[in-house]
Amino acid sequence: MTNDKIPAAISVDWWYGETKLDGVTEFKSELQDNYAVSVVRDRRGPLGGGLYQLAVEFLSRLSLGEIVRILLEGATYDLLKSGTDSFFIRPFLEAYNRFKSRQKQEGRVGIDRIRLVFQDSAITMERLPHTDLLAELGGIFRAVAENFEYITHGSGSQLFELYIPIFEDTSDQRVCKYRTLLSVDETLDVSRISRVDYFKFWGLQYYSDGSPSRVYDVEHRGVIEESFCTESEYWTSKM
Repeated sequence: MTNDKIPAAISVDWWYGETKLDGVTEFKSELQDNYAVSVVRDRRGPLGGGLYQLAVEFLSRLSLGEIVRILLEGATYDLLKSGTDSFFIRPFLEAYNRFKSRQKQEGRVGIDRIRLVFQDSAITMERLPHTDLLAELGGIFRAVAENFEYITHGSGSQLFELYIPIFEDTSDQRVCKYRTLLSVDETLDVSRISRVDYFKFWGLQYYSDGSPSRVYDVEHRGVIEESFCTESEYWTSKM
């Protein structure tokens, strides 16, 4: 490992259909050149010609608390540094945009999930229908920084993971009152979902067994005393 590599790890996974994506070798090489550890894995699935899902995960030496402090001091979300440690996602964003531009079929490459794992907690961001998750990253990072104090002080437990976003299910047949979106068989009206939903409700998971999860109301900056379901928890409860 050379000293100029970013002291972070990145993992990129995706499923693809009948046709492989273009420029995979170049994409892998660019990530290897920039990050201390990089893993890019692709698997074929029964998906026709399109891309099914692309998920990205970062592992950082910094804590979420440090990230928040740096952001509030005025740093940009894609170039964060604290002492000798850094959390730079800009090289990935640049490599991804070049990778996307190499595709002969437009619309085949899109990021569905970004997970950021810090020393104390993690953030999982899921792409919403009719939106571009990457275009919202800056706003999401700023919102997390601005709400971090309310999130941590309003819970009384140490944050394990933050899920962005979650939704309130108001139907009579609901399994969970609050939950993440489903990747299949979604019952919520997705036609009404827009970018503003990234900034309405977030899910909070804790280390404590006594408080497994809570809901955070971004607009009112308060923790709601309700649990939420991830997709896997939703299907388990429905069985």
